[in-house]
Amino acid sequence: MMNTKFSFVNKLLVGLSIFAVLVVLVFPALAIATEHDLPDGGDTSPSGISNPLNDITSIPQFLEKIFEKIVIPIGFSIATLMIIYSGFLFVVAQGNPTKLEKAKTAFLWTVIGTAVLLGSWAIASVIEATINDIRG
Repeated sequence: MMNTKFSFVNKLLVGLSIFAVLVVLVFPALAIATEHDLPDGGDTSPSGISNPLNDITSIPQFLEKIFEKIVIPIGFSIATLMIIYSGFLFVVAQGNPTKLEKAKTAFLWTVIGTAVLLGSWAIASVIEATINDIRG
């Protein structure tokens, strides 16, 4: 009985933590991604809402903006939080081999995920530079 209650509390805390991360990281990042400066003399629509996609003319530009303004900042924020969490797991393990293994696994997957994020950004940059050089 006690285990079930403790498990429910853990699940509740994880859910609240995920909600807090969304509120603190994701929603502000989305707000920043949609901000833009209007060109000199630019008008907004009658409702006062301006189009954030004015300067985007192609799908690759759109994907670049999404990746640059949303995916990278959120990914690095999550990676930072996961590294902190892995360190916390190491401290809580207190020499327990199974808990240490869990902490090592969490840290390993955090490093792998961060490497994939950096690698995808680097590969996309190289491909973009190559295409721009080919176009002349």
